Amino acid sequence: MRVQVLMLRSIVLVLLAVLLVACSGPGLSSRVVQRALMVQLQTATRQLNQQLQLPPAGSGPVEVNAVRVQQQEPLEIAGLPGYRVSGTCNLSLKVPGQRVQVRDTAFELYLQQQQEGKSWRLARPRPTDQTGVALRWELVPLSL
Repeated sequence: MRVQVLMLRSIVLVLLAVLLVACSGPGLSSRVVQRALMVQLQTATRQLNQQLQLPPAGSGPVEVNAVRVQQQEPLEIAGLPGYRVSGTCNLSLKVPGQRVQVRDTAFELYLQQQQEGKSWRLARPRPTDQTGVALRWELVPLSL
């Protein structure tokens, strides 16, 4: 039963990763994009652990590499410049007894550049009305 839960969790994690978004713009390095992807994956893993009532450290760390930005679109996020960027990356997940690798996983992230231009935040759109339109953003600082 526990193995089934772990496998289900791994599959859901991979599916969540497919829905991710990343960004690369002026002053935005691949390191920032990779860090944003890691923050997004850690959040998804934590939420999944809670839903499946698993301990917080139920699986090993997820590694993100080979980030390839394919499209970027500038937009304003909460009054500051931001980007919606999509692309692909490779993921590696350590589960008990094995390592699962997923290549060419699609992602999409929103990143907001801070006023001084030296730091970035992962921006998550939050629908606040019945139409699902993002009227506010959850902003998570990225430590590099």
